[in-house]
Amino acid sequence: MSQELLITLSILVSVCIILLVLLILAILRIKSLYPQAVEVKPETLLKILKVGNYKGESQISPSSNFKNGLKCIHEVNIFKEENNNIGFNNYIKAYDLKTNQLHYTAKRTGLFFYKVNQGNNLFRTTRSYINDRIVSQLYGYSIKNKENKITFFMNGNWHVDNYTYHDIRSTLEIIDPKRFKHTCEHYNPWLKLQFTISEDYSQQ
Repeated sequence: MSQELLITLSILVSVCIILLVLLILAILRIKSLYPQAVEVKPETLLKILKVGNYKGESQISPSSNFKNGLKCIHEVNIFKEENNNIGFNNYIKAYDLKTNQLHYTAKRTGLFFYKVNQGNNLFRTTRSYINDRIVSQLYGYSIKNKENKITFFMNGNWHVDNYTYHDIRSTLEIIDPKRFKHTCEHYNPWLKLQFTISEDYSQQ
């Protein structure tokens, strides 16, 4: 076999290996974009999100529209609706993390809900309003369920950032019977964490 042929075969093998690796990465990325839904029993949801009034604080990491990041004060009402669905109203005051300047006041509404013929698969939708105008909205479904923690896969946008995200991991976790945390991690198409929201709520 000539040296030229060996070199050609070597190049072809290298190209095939590279293409195979790229294909595997593409498949893994597609799977990460569409994780499998998991069921959440209504009593698990109600254990974390108890009906009542809450006060909370949160922090938003630096984003395209707020370079210093934000700290927020929250007043929340959680209520039960039909078919074991849980709704909430969240009233927010957002301050600059460094200067303490008030940037905006907002209202966030949301619903955790079950669909007919979808068993205990849990869905979630959220909208935020400033001056009665919708400025952000998200939608998703549960992908992880532990006794004290539920994680949702979501897509959508927040007005604090100019990007529409297709890979948002939103987690609710009970800390004690009257306190829960919410974290929201936003990933870009290259799986890089873009910005985060961390919230802590206590029942009054």
